[in-house]
Amino acid sequence: MAIAPQPSVDSTAEPSTIERVSRIYGLDNWGFGYFGVNESGHLSVTPHKIPGLAVDVYEAVRDQVRDQLSPPFLLRFPQILDERLASLHQAFATAIAEFDYGGRHIGAYPVKVNQRPEVLRRLVKSGQRYDYGLEVGSKAELVAALSMPLAEGSLITCNGLKDDLYLRLAMAAAKLGRRAVIVVEDLQDLHMTLKLAGAQGLLPPIGLRVKLGARGSGKWEDSCGEFAKFGMSTIALVRALDLIKESGAASQLTMLHFHIGSQVNDIRRAKQAFKEAARVYAKARKAGFDIAYLNVGGGLGVDYDGSRTASEFSMNYSVQEFANDIVYTLGEVCASEDVSAPTIVTGLRHRVPERGGRPRRRLRRLAHGQRVLDELLGAGIRQRHRLHAGRGLRQRGCVRAHHRYRARAGDGGLPLDAGH
Repeated sequence: MAIAPQPSVDSTAEPSTIERVSRIYGLDNWGFGYFGVNESGHLSVTPHKIPGLAVDVYEAVRDQVRDQLSPPFLLRFPQILDERLASLHQAFATAIAEFDYGGRHIGAYPVKVNQRPEVLRRLVKSGQRYDYGLEVGSKAELVAALSMPLAEGSLITCNGLKDDLYLRLAMAAAKLGRRAVIVVEDLQDLHMTLKLAGAQGLLPPIGLRVKLGARGSGKWEDSCGEFAKFGMSTIALVRALDLIKESGAASQLTMLHFHIGSQVNDIRRAKQAFKEAARVYAKARKAGFDIAYLNVGGGLGVDYDGSRTASEFSMNYSVQEFANDIVYTLGEVCASEDVSAPTIVTGLRHRVPERGGRPRRRLRRLAHGQRVLDELLGAGIRQRHRLHAGRGLRQRGCVRAHHRYRARAGDGGLPLDAGH
């Protein structure tokens, strides 16, 4: 499939054209410096955010077509994963240094978000210097995690529905040099885990998922709070701690875990949850449990619409502010309770895969829509379609206009669903 040569956009004569193209596709909202429009009016990707190292997507597609390959293509930029992972850990490192926090920070990527092996391998490779681990929720995900070359200090956090085989696999992780923490969500899970561990003579690390009274905010705020489906209530948590102590497994309890919902858009709600979780951790430590990790789950939002507000599609805080609030709140509570600060574990699924994964799925649509728009701009009908663009013309409308133009030119054009 041949791709027609594209006219370059004269940025001197038409200073607003590139800005309008960027606005049509919302690049300033979700691109975050990785995606933009270059001087030729083409979609460009800058994986490392280093000027001069941008990839012209249109030219990349043309190169593939010259090699006799047919679109649509799926272009991957694993360097974006590297950069997002590094910036996340740098934010926590900065907060830990600023507030003189006594613990450290490690991450655990939820495998369910993107199970593609090339994504997992890249995250594990990039995260070895940060002891970046994985969060699993099924036997298949656990097997995949056990096969990954994780760093020695990383964790495999085992969530989800548990049966006998799942627990046996998690307990066998130590034989493979892995540290898998079995996070139980109710007393039934805890009974089953302790019984199986005793029968095998093992001492697997155990975590408890706590159901906080504080709620998150945003679209999924109903998934947390005292009426949440997952996690132990305060009464159940006390019973669980008593059961662990009676079973002689107090040394196995190494983690407390909570989750305040995905896409938290208001940092004030998150602060309340962090403070409540820190109090629970401190009381458990004073009760004689040597808990080392406090897993704060996910929750970090993505500013989809670029408004930097508390709307469902945005967030009113930065990544650094999010890290600062977690570190400062936990440090303050631990100091007041006179207990050691825990290692902070985050499962921030949106921070890492959103830029490295989802935009890649947008690229096929954008590359096609970009080419269509370039044809229209170069067809001598620029003024007419600028009017539509100013009214928020979307890709399908642009494609329909493309068909009308190509029909007049005697060419059938492209199918409406091309690139989808």
